[in-house]
Amino acid sequence: MAPAARPNVVIVVVDCLRGDDFEEESRVSPFLGRLRRESVTFPHCTSVSNWTVPAHVSILTGLYPFEHNVHRLGLRSIPSTLPTLATSLSARGYATQLLSANHNLRPDAGFGVGFDQLAWGIWGETSVRVTSDTQPPFDSRSMSGVDLVRQRLLDQDPGGWWKVARHIAELLPRFPWVLDGFSRMYAGLLRAEGTLDYRVAPWVDTSFSRGLTELSPGRPFLSVVNLMECHEPYLPEPRESASRSDWIGLVTTRQDYVSWVRGHWLPTPRQLQSLRRLYRQKVHAVVQRVEGIVQRLIDEGRWDDTLFILVGDHGQAFGEHGQLFHSGELYEPVTHVPLWIHFPRGENGGTTAHAEASLVDVFPTVMEVVDGSRTETGSGRPLRGLVDGTRPDPTVSVADGVTRYRSLDDLTRPSRGSSQIAICSEGYKVIVNSPGGPTHAYRLGRDPEEATDLWPSLEAELRQTSDRAQRIGGMMHPRAEGTYEWATGARLRQWGYLE
Repeated sequence: MAPAARPNVVIVVVDCLRGDDFEEESRVSPFLGRLRRESVTFPHCTSVSNWTVPAHVSILTGLYPFEHNVHRLGLRSIPSTLPTLATSLSARGYATQLLSANHNLRPDAGFGVGFDQLAWGIWGETSVRVTSDTQPPFDSRSMSGVDLVRQRLLDQDPGGWWKVARHIAELLPRFPWVLDGFSRMYAGLLRAEGTLDYRVAPWVDTSFSRGLTELSPGRPFLSVVNLMECHEPYLPEPRESASRSDWIGLVTTRQDYVSWVRGHWLPTPRQLQSLRRLYRQKVHAVVQRVEGIVQRLIDEGRWDDTLFILVGDHGQAFGEHGQLFHSGELYEPVTHVPLWIHFPRGENGGTTAHAEASLVDVFPTVMEVVDGSRTETGSGRPLRGLVDGTRPDPTVSVADGVTRYRSLDDLTRPSRGSSQIAICSEGYKVIVNSPGGPTHAYRLGRDPEEATDLWPSLEAELRQTSDRAQRIGGMMHPRAEGTYEWATGARLRQWGYLE
């Protein structure tokens, strides 16, 4: 097959993928060992957010959430005038697709702009294994492009059946064995064990393969894939339990996030240990799916000419700092994510970069490789230039008005208009609660578990960083919903046209 005029771009985003657990998996996975030898790895990569939507928008735009303004305190969808990877590469002749197991990446949130195909999963995709392994539940290219169930329940009847369905969904994680049993029965385990498929949204793999088959020879493509194995709730992987009693212990482990948020349940150390074991099973499972995607590119003769990016959108907490899962405070289990990049023809393969990296770096990295010239977005940095260098500016994470977190030190939930900002710079991490909340500081190199708060003693030294975090917190407050002026202004400021 003749090489493509421009490189293919495949971005695999694994929901809730922690940097430390992925690194541990990479030490035992033969596939990840091979991929590491062909890739540049960035072990110091920080997510921009603690949940899916702002993180994915930052990947697609190269802007922080306080710049693109798509978060809980800002806009509900991506402004159609904001340049994204999809619109930029589509204009350059690329075929474009977004395959998302996460139901939040939908057309009504603006994710369809620029993509030839957007397929997305059902609400509750991680809870039960009921979707097809061949056809997505919702596809912008077909009549199923409208989520009729969600539209009927949520948009037309927000206080009726949707309220009942949501209450049931919140209740079931108390009894995860019900979800597991339903999934097993649906998969036909009682009739034929070989039919059991515990992949979340298995149609993603099939749709990716079908997209490659349908491509015109030599036409470059952009494929953004979201995988949800590592997102709670967790069902035990078949045949990975040591015994029946071990499986029973895992499948009955309570995963009641709603009760935890409301202060009605505190996981025991044993429950947290079981949750972490379940999570590690999912990391192993999702790596197998990534291997399948890479193998399909190899089989199609496109791997050598592909810019392949593997990244987590955010992490997941299991008791650290009193946190459970994500949408909580910005400690390392939630903000530290893996970032591996296979450049075309394995450029710089086997290199470990020591510079800080961020999700906002994906956009300029892709554009630099595609166009062959440095493309600035302001916040993002082309990662080719950071392989042997240092980052000239800090990385930023934001928690956008989260009301669903608490810590062991403070069980009161912040108000809806509050936000939390974390800035990593020169080995330090400063976490600021805005407006007017407490500030924390940690030296990550010496204290990766963020056990010692240095803020009282380093306040003078880190005052500039904390002041910047406060300014960013002020930028996170609600703006005119449904408008695009803020996003456009942010881009113009980055390019130097506005002060």
